[in-house]
Amino acid sequence: MKNAFKRAVLLCLAGVMLLSLCSCAMSEQERAVADYVESVEKLVESEMSTESYTCEIEARKTALVYKYTLLGVDNIPEDKKADIEEMATSLDESALSWLEEIKAEVPEVESVIYEYYEEDGDLIVSREFGKAE
Repeated sequence: MKNAFKRAVLLCLAGVMLLSLCSCAMSEQERAVADYVESVEKLVESEMSTESYTCEIEARKTALVYKYTLLGVDNIPEDKKADIEEMATSLDESALSWLEEIKAEVPEVESVIYEYYEEDGDLIVSREFGKAE
C-alpha cells in the first residue's frame, strides 16, 4: 500500500512536470496571445453570441480565432455556403481595423481568423485577416 501511494505521487509529479514542459514549448508571442484570449474569453462568448449563433474565441499560435457556430443550421447547400464566404470576404476592412485595435493592446497578435460552422461542426468557411494575403 505504501509503495502504491508512492507510485501514485510520483506519477502525479511526472504529469505536472510534463505539463510544465508543454507550456514552455510555447513562444513568448504565443503565450501573450493565449493570455489575451484567456482574459477576454467569457466576455466574447457572452457578448458575441446570439439566439442564431454562438461565438467562441481561441488562440492558434499568434492568431485570434473567432469560431461562429450557426444554430439550427446543418447541410447548407453550396450556393448558400458561397453567400457566407462572400460575406466573410466582405469583412476585410472591418476585420483589419479590429486587428489593429487588438494589436495596440497585444502586439504579438499577427492575424484574426473567422471560422463559420454548421451546428453539427462542419466547417462552412474560414477567412484569415492580417497575414500576407
